[in-house]
Amino acid sequence: MSMRKSIHREPGNLFPGLLLNFRVFEDAVLHEAACHAGIESIVTRNTVDFKQSTLPVFAPADFVAAMPVLKSN
Repeated sequence: MSMRKSIHREPGNLFPGLLLNFRVFEDAVLHEAACHAGIESIVTRNTVDFKQSTLPVFAPADFVAAMPVLKSN
C-alpha cells in the first residue's frame, strides 16, 4: 500500500481555489487538487494556512505519530 500519491495541478483545480477563504492562493489550489485526486489528508509544515481545509491536515511529525505501525512478515 502506497503512503504517497502525486497530484497534478490542473486548470480545473484553479477556479474553485479562487472561491475558498485560504490566505495563500497556492494553498487553496493544492487543497482543491488534493480533493479532486481523492487524497485523504494533507501533510505540511505550514498547517496554519490550511485552517479552511475540509481534509485533515497534519504536521509531518504528527502524521508519523498517527500512522499505524507496519509489521513486516
